[in-house]
Formats: sequence, structure tokens, C-alpha cells
Amino acid sequence: MTIALSILLWTLAFLAHTQRQPRILRLLGQHKAFAPGILLLVSILLPAAALGACLAAYGGVGLEYWIGTMTLGGVIAAMGLTVQASRSEHPSKQP
Repeated sequence: MTIALSILLWTLAFLAHTQRQPRILRLLGQHKAFAPGILLLVSILLPAAALGACLAAYGGVGLEYWIGTMTLGGVIAAMGLTVQASRSEHPSKQP
């Protein structure tokens, strides 16, 4: 369960980080980020919470689990952004 929680926290942290990037916002058809300060806090605190959960559950080996779940969270976030970008009404996709 800790692994799933860590993957979820990493995915949310990566998604919060991408919402602060102007290029990603343009790609998704959005104009401005929602509360950039809150997004920055989320993108810092969620990985720290994932690290704490992994270390509490697995001890010294928790760092390896944390790094492993980071990669899975990044892949899941990238897949979600790809799906969202393909469904958005971006001006470059107009005929």
C-alpha cells in the first residue's frame, strides 16, 4: 500500500510541477496557472511525504523504493498529460 501511495504522491507532484510551466499550459490550451505558490508547495511537499512514507515502511531500503516510485509517477503523469493534450482544443490543431 505504501508503494501505491508513493506513486500517487509522485504523480500529483509531477502534475503540479507541469501546471507551473507556461509551455505546458499553452499546449493544454490554458491561459494561466492556478495559484503558482500553492503548486510550488505541492510539488515540494508531496515527494517529501512520499519519502517519509517509504522510509517509515521500509527503513533504509525505503530510499530505493522512493526513487523507483518516482519513475513510475513520472511515467503516469506524462501519459496523463499526453491524453489531456490530445483532447484539448489547441489552436495549432485547427485545420
